[in-house]
Amino acid sequence: MPFIKDLSDKYHIVLGSSSPRRLDILTNNIGLAEIEVIIPTFEENLDKGNYINNPLQYVLDTSYYKALNLLDIIQNSNNFSTNKNKPVICICCDTIVTKNNIIYEKPSSPAENLKNLKEFCYSNGNKSNNIVSVISSVVIIEINNKNINNNEQTCIKNYKLHKFHEITNLEFDPETPIELIKDWVDTGNGLNASGGFQIQKFSGCFISKIDGDYFNVMGLPFNKTVKTLYDIYKNN
Repeated sequence: MPFIKDLSDKYHIVLGSSSPRRLDILTNNIGLAEIEVIIPTFEENLDKGNYINNPLQYVLDTSYYKALNLLDIIQNSNNFSTNKNKPVICICCDTIVTKNNIIYEKPSSPAENLKNLKEFCYSNGNKSNNIVSVISSVVIIEINNKNINNNEQTCIKNYKLHKFHEITNLEFDPETPIELIKDWVDTGNGLNASGGFQIQKFSGCFISKIDGDYFNVMGLPFNKTVKTLYDIYKNN
C-alpha cells in the first residue's frame, strides 16, 4: 500500500507493547516496516474496585497511563531511535475480556482457565448470556517536534494523542463439548491470553458468532488503527 510505505519512510514507528500478536498485526497485516518495540513499565494494577460496572473506563485509563509512561521512557532514554531526524508515531494499546461487567485477566492456573471457559460457554443454555466482550483502547502518540540534547537524550517539544476504542462481542457456543474445552486447557496456551482463549487458535472453535473487528480480539483493532494512521499521514 503506497500510504503505508510512505508512512513507514516518513515516521519512526514505535509499538509500546510486548504483545507478539500486536506486532504481527502491524507488520504482516497492516504492512508497517522497521517497528521499534518499547515495553511500557507502567504496572497494570489499577484498582478494579473503582471500575465496578464500568470495564470500558478501566481499559481507557490503562491505555492512557501506558502512553504517558511510554512518553516518559522516550524522554529519558539515551538510546531511543536511530532515526533521530524523523517524527515518531507510538502505538499503545490495552485489551480486556469482560462478561457481565466482570473483567477476566489471564488465568493463573489451568483450573481457572477451565472455570472461565465454562462460564463463557455454559450460561444455563441461554445464548443471551453467552456474550463475551473484548474491549481494546488505543492511544497513538504523534511526536512531530523533538531534538537530541547534549546527553543524547530525546527532548519532546510537542506531541498529540489520538485515542479510540473498539468493542467486539463474541457469542460462545453452549453446545461446545466439554472435552474440547479440556483439550484446549491442557495445552497451556490459554494461560497466555486474557480470558483464557485465543480466537486464532483451537479455542476459536468455542465461538459461534462474532460482532465487530476480528483483529480486536487478537489485541489491536485493525479498522480504526489504519484509519487513524491515515489521518495522521494525510494531515502532515
